[in-house]
Parts: sequence; C-alpha cells; structure tokens
Amino acid sequence: MIPYSAVVLSIEESDEKILHQMTYEAVKQSIPAETYANQTATAYQKEMEQNELYFNQQLPFYKIRPLYTSLAYLVHKTGLNLVTAIVIISALSSLFMSILILRWLLDYLDTFYAYLFSFLIIHSTGIIQIARAFTPDALSAAILIGAMYVLKQRRMYFACFLLVLAIFARTDNIIFVLIALTYLSLFSAYRLNWRASLFFVVLSALSYLSINHLANNYSWATIFHHTLINLINNPADYHPNVTWIDYLRVLKQNAFEAFLWVNSFFVFLLCAFISVSLGDNNKIYSHLGILMILSVL
Repeated sequence: MIPYSAVVLSIEESDEKILHQMTYEAVKQSIPAETYANQTATAYQKEMEQNELYFNQQLPFYKIRPLYTSLAYLVHKTGLNLVTAIVIISALSSLFMSILILRWLLDYLDTFYAYLFSFLIIHSTGIIQIARAFTPDALSAAILIGAMYVLKQRRMYFACFLLVLAIFARTDNIIFVLIALTYLSLFSAYRLNWRASLFFVVLSALSYLSINHLANNYSWATIFHHTLINLINNPADYHPNVTWIDYLRVLKQNAFEAFLWVNSFFVFLLCAFISVSLGDNNKIYSHLGILMILSVL
C-alpha cells in the first residue's frame, strides 16, 4: 500500500524528502489508525517510515508496474483519496475478470451451469481476495485473461497487443508473453506470420527493458534476495550473491505455495482444463489449453 502510494505521488513530486513525508501523511489520512499501525509495525516497516533514504531506495521495486500506478494516479486525480484510488483498480479488474469468465462460459454452457461454474471459479481462485489487494495482481490477471478470450475469437493482433500491455502491469509477465508468442508463431493453428511474431517479440523485450531502465530497477539477484530470502533496507547499496543452491532452497521452500496456493495458478489451470475439454467443439481451445499449461509449468 505505502510504496505504491509513493510511486503515484512521485509522478508530480520528485523531492525524495517531501515525497516520503507526503506519502505517510496521505496514507495516514486515508485509512483507520489501526490499519496504519499494522502497516508500520515491523522493524523493516518502521525503518521505512523513519528513513526517507532507505524508503526511496525501495521504490524501483514498485515503479516497474507503470500501468497500475498510472491508472491509480488518474483515479486519484478525480478526487478520491490515495488508498481508495489504488485499491479501486484491483476491484474493477476483478469485476472485469468475473464478467469475462461468465461471458466465456455462456458461449458453451447453458445459462444455469455458466452462472454456477463462474461462481465457483470466482470464489475458489482468489479473485475476490485480490479485489481488495494493493497490488497489480488483479489488473495483470484481467489483461491476460482478456488476451486469452480475444485469442479465442481469433483476433490475433489485438490479443498480442494485450499480451504486451500485460508487461506494463507486471514486468514478470514477460515469461508468459514470450511463451504465448512463441506458441502462436510456431504451433498454433492460427499462426502469426514471422514478421508479426518478430515485431511483438521485439516490442515485448523493449517494453520490459525500458520499464526496468526508467525505474532504475535493481539486478535480478537483488530482487530475488529482497523478495524471497530477506528484505533489504538499502538495495541500492547491497549486492547479494545468489547461487544455484540459494535458488533451489527457495524453490523447495515455496514449491507448495507456488503450485497449490498462488491464485493465478488456479485460474490458468482451470481455464486450461476447460479449454482442453472443449477442444473438439472449437479447435483453438485445445491450443489455448496447451499454452496455459505450459505457462503454469
């Protein structure tokens, strides 16, 4: 919540000391005192509240979601408080996903079963939970699911545009996007020609590199250590050495959560199951299923 608030405010305020002060004042005014206390309770959070230098060193981790923060900025400019402006992006994205899932199922199921299965999907995959989250997860998932739905309609170029757009919501979507573009250019029954494939691959790579460059983002090792091993107060001054042993240890520790409890896993796995199951009715669905299963793996 607090770092994304700072990124939104940094669009107009560049002075680090003023930005730090503005951020905590804006958040404090936007949420109950108890919630604010929870947001500043740990040693790491207290350090961020008290030290504007360390706090501003955290922001590159969050500036690499420019679509999310830009939309929050636009909503904030309508007059909503900063925290509400941020969370409303997640709420609207989750609503869009819910409507799209229902519309998708209505194409192939009777009305009763379409509503029933959409209800089960929405309540079992965490869509409701991420609707209240102060993260770009809902926006990212909404764009990716939208791209898959458009792909089902064989609107290939629009689908590829949405895939690239998803990188601006979360840069780690580059993995899914490159898998999708590779599949669409080599294996799909509705293949992109090589020029279009090359264009979207290059556009995706340039988007990813540009976002990280403009955000002054840190190395992969720093991000990995900060996210999965231990929070770093001063990432600009800290240069961790992550070995394959570290990577495998973290993978082992988080494997259960990564493959059983991550919300997006359930969304894509269930969509893949439906896609493969309906493959005989619409051939492109079998391709969507393979694509999603590869992305999960």
